[in-house]
Amino acid sequence: MKLKKLIRLILIIMVIGLSALLTINIEVINTTKSQIIEISEIDEGNDYDCILVLGAGVRDGEPSKMLKERLDTGIEIYNKGLISTFIMSGDHGQVNYDEVNVMKSYALDKSIPSSSVFMDHAGFSTYDSLYRAKYVFGVKKVLIVTEKYHLYRALYIAKSLGIEAEGVDATKEIYYGQTGREIREFLARNKDFFKALIKPKSKYVGSSISLDQDGDVTNDNHIIISTPNGQENYYVSSFMTYKAINDYVKRKDYQDFRCDCKPDYYLTFNDDRDDNYGILLYGKTIHIMKGDKKIVLTEEESKIIFDIIDKKE
Repeated sequence: MKLKKLIRLILIIMVIGLSALLTINIEVINTTKSQIIEISEIDEGNDYDCILVLGAGVRDGEPSKMLKERLDTGIEIYNKGLISTFIMSGDHGQVNYDEVNVMKSYALDKSIPSSSVFMDHAGFSTYDSLYRAKYVFGVKKVLIVTEKYHLYRALYIAKSLGIEAEGVDATKEIYYGQTGREIREFLARNKDFFKALIKPKSKYVGSSISLDQDGDVTNDNHIIISTPNGQENYYVSSFMTYKAINDYVKRKDYQDFRCDCKPDYYLTFNDDRDDNYGILLYGKTIHIMKGDKKIVLTEEESKIIFDIIDKKE
């Protein structure tokens, strides 16, 4: 009898849990489906701040078929003269994986001016992309371009963050594995439903970037390695270098330090980052300074950053 009661209880919990998941999905879909529009419905006098194209995977320097659909849809809207600014938001969280530069390069190959394309290097998730659209790029009204099944969640997040948003479905064909994507999206809607309630900060926020300026301000900038005898510019991803350093700043504690010793090099960025710490290079190690305190990275930890810097053009 006890076993039967336990099984019954487990079944009841499962039914309640599944009902809750279904209810949240229905809520997300029903409250946003009216915001999905056709390109023909976009007025020429619209006041969208930008087209937000969400990343969807790249391989060997080329966008995936699904990402091409999103990019082609955004480019079609641009070429109709309806919206003149893009934010390409995607995952650039590793040195050897970069969605946003691939996205921008694809747009440039389709004759879109570089100045019209901003890159969000830290769009690691749909929530991050929308959060950074508001708090980094200052977006108030946006047209989101992605597949319909994904648009519901993106639009729901946008609304929760106070962004006025509409979306255009980029779907041209159904690709292999769509059932799996639909299942993941079902679960993701539930995850982001609660994120939308809590509204946590994106992992990387950084300095504000105005869409009134040239989109090239978000290009991979150069890092300046200063020495006592001069300086050398390294044209690499300053975002990736900053990310690697900032990861250590968040995980490690500063130690008291007073010393008049001179570093071999000073490392600075050319993109106006202001984090109130300095990056000094001593031989094979990096010291992150803040006033009279410092974090000393091991040679192995420092090598991660040196490896990024060494990938100069």
